[in-house]
Amino acid sequence: SMPAAPLMLGVIGIANATIDIAGYSLLQRSLPTTHRASGLAMFEGIAEAGIGAGGLVAAPVLALLGISGAFVAFGGALVIAGLLLVIPLRSLRAGLAGRTVIVDRLQAVALLAPLPLAAIEALAADAVPVRLSAGDALMREGERGDRYLVITSGSADISIGGAQVRTVGPGDGVGEIALLRDVPRTATVIARGPVEALAIEGAAFLAAVTGHPGSLGVATRVVDGHLGDALPVVAAD
Repeated sequence: SMPAAPLMLGVIGIANATIDIAGYSLLQRSLPTTHRASGLAMFEGIAEAGIGAGGLVAAPVLALLGISGAFVAFGGALVIAGLLLVIPLRSLRAGLAGRTVIVDRLQAVALLAPLPLAAIEALAADAVPVRLSAGDALMREGERGDRYLVITSGSADISIGGAQVRTVGPGDGVGEIALLRDVPRTATVIARGPVEALAIEGAAFLAAVTGHPGSLGVATRVVDGHLGDALPVVAAD
């Protein structure tokens, strides 16, 4: 009826907003970077296919059940579909909750803090947890640099030429000099005890940091500061 039309249009508007915001946001946050484009394309394809299928079955259902019966049938189908999706969506929600923890930890790193949320979430999606024991090396001086490490628990000693220069802990990142300057590792990092860290692949780190002026500026200052710490050690040698 005419009085119900504005209400129905309002419901459609809310539904479209929910799909656009929740659907696309959840997908881009939950999919790895390498699968994000194909995942979003598949989502869009399924949505368009649903519209097409609805157009095909609407007329026969209306003819068979009438307007009221059609509303009940389609509404019931949506309720059943929602119930069937409860378990997968809960699993997705749990995964995103874990991703949020990783995002928070990456945002706490001074070098990464200036990055926009989308860039941080992309790094979080590809970050690999690393666990080390006391005495294990996170990296060694002279090695090829292929990843950036963010320490989430524990602490590690950084040494250059065998001389300790500083200690790092939760919220600190290591390995940026070799990546940003394209040189071998300039220091050795040894775990003092059990250490947990997040490893970010070098190409992803560089793409994120060098693609954002604020982060690149911070990274340049961090690298210059760490290289400055190394100068007294080199001079002493």
